[in-house]
Amino acid sequence: MEDAEYFLSLKWSNHFVVPVISTSGLTKRYGQTDVVSHLDLDVQSGQIYSFIGLNGAGKTTTMRMLLGMIRPTSGYYKIFDGRYKNHEMWRKIGYMIESTYAYPDLTVREYLQVFYHYYQLVDRSMVGQMINRLQLERYANTKTRFLSLGNLQRLGIARALMHQPQLLILDEPVNGLDPAGIVEIRHLFQAMAAEGTTIFISSHLLSEVAKISDRLGIIHQGRLLKELSSEDLSKELKNKLIIDTNDNIGASQLLLLSGNEPQINHDGEIELTVKDSFEISSKIAGLLVQRGFELKKLLPWEEDLETFFLRIINVEK
Repeated sequence: MEDAEYFLSLKWSNHFVVPVISTSGLTKRYGQTDVVSHLDLDVQSGQIYSFIGLNGAGKTTTMRMLLGMIRPTSGYYKIFDGRYKNHEMWRKIGYMIESTYAYPDLTVREYLQVFYHYYQLVDRSMVGQMINRLQLERYANTKTRFLSLGNLQRLGIARALMHQPQLLILDEPVNGLDPAGIVEIRHLFQAMAAEGTTIFISSHLLSEVAKISDRLGIIHQGRLLKELSSEDLSKELKNKLIIDTNDNIGASQLLLLSGNEPQINHDGEIELTVKDSFEISSKIAGLLVQRGFELKKLLPWEEDLETFFLRIINVEK
């Protein structure tokens, strides 16, 4: 299918909503290896889309293709309503790919002033605003060579935000930040998305991106294995009750007769897969106690994103 035909079909299939980022069959091959293989993505306006995967899964390569830094081997991509054909397009996009590289002999303020002039901005307060927004006031006059990894990341994010872009493409944006810094950046991204900025981030900090993402894409060995909304994620996470009694074999038989599907785990305890482990735990406890079983443990367990992620990539390998 031709490029124009593909995106016209996208327009019809999505009720005339054209995504901010669209890819179709996007592939990057080095030698005989597909680093990214037939990737189909749609990122909508105002979304925080998290692209998660192991190191080497293809996250950074995808972002570099989207930014025009490397050419795809095959497939198509589209940002907003076009590709990188003029300077005006770049004014809509802020990005940070891999580590932040800063001129070592420039101070934080001087470094941001370089990009202030590069983007031909007219609000002279913007540099100070970015320094304050990323909490770099203490380091405004510090040469970038002396910054910690976390503060270099803050500086890279400040540079990406300098021209108030409509789209942010950020590769591991919270890498090197301490827990307080991660929370600050999380709140910053949520506020920007609420104002209409589209944010496409890659990360391996799965528990963190789960807190802010509208949509998640799981990439493994270059292939998009699963794409789901935050609502879909909560439905797909497994819930269990872990039960220990004075007679787990007998208790398992009772639970089986009651319409459940218990299993004995490697610790000899009962595992019961349920939809809502917290809601059903009192019913299970009542049933077992009424039938004379001594209840030693009744532990509701909910799968976290890391466990879900590992389950998905193991299934799909």
